[in-house]
Amino acid sequence: MEEHMNIDYLRTFLTLAENGSFSETAKEHIVVQSTVSSRIQELEKELGQSLFIRSYSHAELTLAGQAFLEYAKNIVELENRAIDRIGLVGQFSERLTIGTVYAFHKCYLVQGTRRFLEKHSDISVRIEFGHSRHIISAMHQGKIDIGYSHHPFRHTGFQCDLVCEDEIILVTSKQPTDLNECITLKDMETLRIYNSNFLYADTHNRIFSRYKAFQLDIDIGENIIPYLLNDDGYAFVPRKLVEKELSNELLFEIEIVDEQIPPMNNYVIYKSTSPKRKLIQQWLNEAVSYTHLRAHE
Repeated sequence: MEEHMNIDYLRTFLTLAENGSFSETAKEHIVVQSTVSSRIQELEKELGQSLFIRSYSHAELTLAGQAFLEYAKNIVELENRAIDRIGLVGQFSERLTIGTVYAFHKCYLVQGTRRFLEKHSDISVRIEFGHSRHIISAMHQGKIDIGYSHHPFRHTGFQCDLVCEDEIILVTSKQPTDLNECITLKDMETLRIYNSNFLYADTHNRIFSRYKAFQLDIDIGENIIPYLLNDDGYAFVPRKLVEKELSNELLFEIEIVDEQIPPMNNYVIYKSTSPKRKLIQQWLNEAVSYTHLRAHE
């Protein structure tokens, strides 16, 4: 089976099995939806079994699809390991692939990665970026060894731990006066709010209309900062992300007196049975651990 089966088809199968959506799978793999359909059809033709029960808006694994799932994961993971091993020959003893959301990397991973590399000159570290859903998907497919996400991933065979919480605050470069250093949710209707993508969906929908349109909507939240520094806009951001700007009074915190904004969680995810589990544990202990985070608060 491994000699003939197209690895891209298997990756597509794994993504569709995870999210159940042909359109989302197409976005994930940067292809058109018809390509996803044809890849799945080719797999089904080769296996002689239907892998998905298709409906208008969802695709669900058949019994044959469920049986095939673990084999597909193993084949993809084996190829990833082979590519890693071949590329490392004569240079490094092992490679660790880290997947991370953007803000966590900027706030925590840079120093931790430097510390780890200085201690382990024989280890190659690759860092890949994405939103939480991309990190979780890559983790599930065996593309990365360790993932940092704002959302948990509870799945058999994987370990998911809360690393830390980041306080979410409203900031602006417009220096507040005694009259507007504290505001209410109703006051926010008059502010020039930029959407920084840091609020969880339920919090966002409680503060704003679910379908509210923003003049500026930033997909990668940390990139909102240059805009805040140069005009009178407001945005919700993690305090850790803007601590330098706050201390230098380039940005100012505005308190919302009638709303408690939940913190943004940061989770670490890894496969508990990974063949790299010893190296993964070294990273967790030495690069970005709870002890290291507490030491830098």
